[in-house]
Amino acid sequence: MLPTDHLLAFVVIAVVLILVPGPSVLFVVTRSLTLGPKAGLATVVGNAAGVYVQVIAVALGSGRSCRSRSTSSRRSSSSARRT
Repeated sequence: MLPTDHLLAFVVIAVVLILVPGPSVLFVVTRSLTLGPKAGLATVVGNAAGVYVQVIAVALGSGRSCRSRSTSSRRSSSSARRT
């Protein structure tokens, strides 16, 4: 069992993270307030579509290719320093 002070710190941090809105929420609220509810709804649809595209790209292997590019660029930059 966790000590009480650790559990209390965890609960406080978790509540703060839950209450603070993320950037997409702030973007939707700002667009809705400035341009109206239709623009807010269009922003929500656009955010959701972007997330779906990202999930599909990762499922098809873009994460692996990005990781291999970053390691190969690190290798090439370290070999360039040696010469």
